[in-house]
Amino acid sequence: MKCVVVNQPGGPEVLALNEAELPELMPGEIRVAVETVGVNYWDIMQRKGLVPLPANRIPGVEGAG
Repeated sequence: MKCVVVNQPGGPEVLALNEAELPELMPGEIRVAVETVGVNYWDIMQRKGLVPLPANRIPGVEGAG
């Protein structure tokens, strides 16, 4: 899958387009093909390093598929 990662805190210039393996689904989970994502304040705070990113460094908490 294609994803945007944050390799270091900073402005929009720290965002990088990467390829990543699709994670395995756990029992009771489904996979959604994301068509649209929103960028909100939480995402900006993650990019700036003011709130933690997940271990995979992929920001984002909302999307539509």
